[in-house]
Amino acid sequence: MKMKKSVMTCAAVAAVMAANAFTIAEKGKTTRVSVPTNPSERVCYAAEELVRFSERITGGKVGIVTNSAAEVVLDDTAKDVPEQGFRLKVDGKVLRVTSGADAGVLYGVYELLEKYGGCRWYTSWMEKIPAKDVFAVPDRLNDAQEPDFRMRAPFWWDFNEHADFAVRNRVNGEWCGPKAKHGGAPYTFAAGLGGHSFNIICPVKEYGPIHPEWFSKDATGAMLGKTGRYCQFCLTNPELTAFVISNMTARIRKDPGKKIVGLMQNDNQHACCCPACAAIAKEEGSHSGPLIRFVNTVAEALEKEFPDLKVVTFAYQYTRHPPKKTKPRHNVMVELCSVECDFSTPIDQSFSRVNQNFLKDLEGWAAITDTLYVWDYATDFSHYLAPYPNVMAQQGNYRLFKKNKVDLLFAQGSYTSCKGDFAELKGWLQSKLMWNVNANVQELLEDFFDGYYGKAAPWVRTYFDALHSYFRDTANESMGIGMNICTKSFPDDFFDRAEMLWELAAKAVANEPECYQKNVRYGMFDVWYAQYVRMGGSNGKAAWLMDDPSKLLARMNRRSDYVKKMMDVKRELGRTFHPGEWPTFKPDPFFTGLAIAETNGFPKMTAVPGAKRATIEETFMRVDGHWGETVDDPKAGDGKTKKLFTNNSEWSCWIPLDNIAVDEWKRFRVRVRVRVQLREGADPAKDAFAAGIYDSEARHPVDGGKRWKIKDITDNEYHWYDFAVWPGKMGGQQMVWIQPGGFDRTNKENPGIEGIYVDRMELEEIE
Repeated sequence: MKMKKSVMTCAAVAAVMAANAFTIAEKGKTTRVSVPTNPSERVCYAAEELVRFSERITGGKVGIVTNSAAEVVLDDTAKDVPEQGFRLKVDGKVLRVTSGADAGVLYGVYELLEKYGGCRWYTSWMEKIPAKDVFAVPDRLNDAQEPDFRMRAPFWWDFNEHADFAVRNRVNGEWCGPKAKHGGAPYTFAAGLGGHSFNIICPVKEYGPIHPEWFSKDATGAMLGKTGRYCQFCLTNPELTAFVISNMTARIRKDPGKKIVGLMQNDNQHACCCPACAAIAKEEGSHSGPLIRFVNTVAEALEKEFPDLKVVTFAYQYTRHPPKKTKPRHNVMVELCSVECDFSTPIDQSFSRVNQNFLKDLEGWAAITDTLYVWDYATDFSHYLAPYPNVMAQQGNYRLFKKNKVDLLFAQGSYTSCKGDFAELKGWLQSKLMWNVNANVQELLEDFFDGYYGKAAPWVRTYFDALHSYFRDTANESMGIGMNICTKSFPDDFFDRAEMLWELAAKAVANEPECYQKNVRYGMFDVWYAQYVRMGGSNGKAAWLMDDPSKLLARMNRRSDYVKKMMDVKRELGRTFHPGEWPTFKPDPFFTGLAIAETNGFPKMTAVPGAKRATIEETFMRVDGHWGETVDDPKAGDGKTKKLFTNNSEWSCWIPLDNIAVDEWKRFRVRVRVRVQLREGADPAKDAFAAGIYDSEARHPVDGGKRWKIKDITDNEYHWYDFAVWPGKMGGQQMVWIQPGGFDRTNKENPGIEGIYVDRMELEEIE
């Protein structure tokens, strides 16, 4: 039975209530809530929640009785209510809240409290419980609902840390830790096998040395690496398949009763290209072909012992495109990941090529399976704390998912940070839309802004609307999950106006309760952060190549103000929060830098007008800890250099070009000062290193760059290497990249090179 959602507006509810009402609780009176004999924990908790908030609303007394006459009867034993659904029905002098053996009865209680009691749980610390003499519902109430997605998992810090708050908003993903009283988490991965589980089931570090044939290979048959960073499974190896079946069986036996288990690729794009895997991928038109065949085989074997268990596997990056021939078995569920998408506009309304391709894949998978799981993305992983206008795309995307058989929805937000751009609003709104994709978004936004910001709401809403006027989805713009806050899509003066709006918001609540003042103050943090980062952070600008730098200098010399404001909020919160997951998962470097900058201040910045040449030291170069480090080197210009490890073939060192102050579209010759330390017997025909310029926002090279062979390295000294011409641009996501060469993935280290040392970069205007 398909249940229809109630779509009555607040005004309609009020009109009905004025005419005829059934009282749940009333000031000065006692009412009762009945639960069944031997009640479940969830129905007891539902009764406790109804009593708790009813008494807070009215001040009246509400008692709990067992299987007795009462004004409200709760029952979670109904057979005709869909999974997690509920029915609210006034039957004579009784209001019945019924569900099946799941959290539906609890959700029914929260529907009463929200819709008719006016309760709101905006965050774990910010709720609204109105005071009324009477808490009542229409006397002919007959409302049956079920959720649009069986699993609803907005993945945000507040939900994950506070299960009571999450469940009050009908969130049921395992990550918020719902207990038995909450109805549990019905879609918990068995045996901890979720996410990128290949390397959990069969760790390459453990089994690679003894079974290299089990892991991904290149076209020559060479294993792609002895660490998980470069490995997947060889999906056509029968011994590996047997091992996986045995290993998963043993694990699931220790954690029985779950509905799903994950058998999902590692987080890299190194698919096995051995002849057998390559042949299937070619036949199927996608690397999802060998993956689905492999997962089908495992799922068929597991079904014999675990007939109710579904095996979940990714359609992610290189496996996202569905296979031409093979269909997932009935006990296989595909988890489709939208990681490449532009989130400024609903996917099916977008001009973006990546969105159009994702839409084809979504529809393709929906055509060959009964149920899908989607891993969606809801934040800028480079800058959790920066403005990221993705809110207005979410309803369209959720409707699209529902239309295409998605039943489990996970939305990854800024889950490691207690603060993020409109994180509180985004999580709350997602929870509402995951329950009902057709909810009135404008009403929900008005509800949240009024309830969360109080008298500041008009100013915050004006900022919110202005923010969402950018990124209107053109062929040249993209708002992906790694958006650079320095993008030119936001003009500098937008953030100046944004500061003004937040300051007006702060004045509006200056005499209001402290909770509103804090909510505004914490919301302002995002604009301060954006201003600071766009000014180059504590480093400022790496170089100045402008005819008239005065206007930009004036902005740069305001950095101390933003440092003080951000540190005040950090101290007030008294806890760690992350500026972003990339390039570092740890917040310490950013806030440590802020603390130092607050203590030392910034010297007044100056620049020579009309400069034609500039040098960028290693201070402005970024190197991930996996791929290199800063070291002392007396041969370097300032005694410091970036050493690139030679155990990878990644863009190990990158230099963001938005840190260069230039008059745009002038042309600059770019070169780097590099020292290559060779090993004895290095093959002169192999690559030593390469460098180039890439535009991550436009997703294409600015200059393809250049490669140097080991034979080009004459000694163990620094030399200048010219490699590109750059058309000057501030903002966006352009960067210089430097990559070790000659790396053989069958080895942990480059056999020919000890280290690559990058001292500095130079730009010179081309007349």
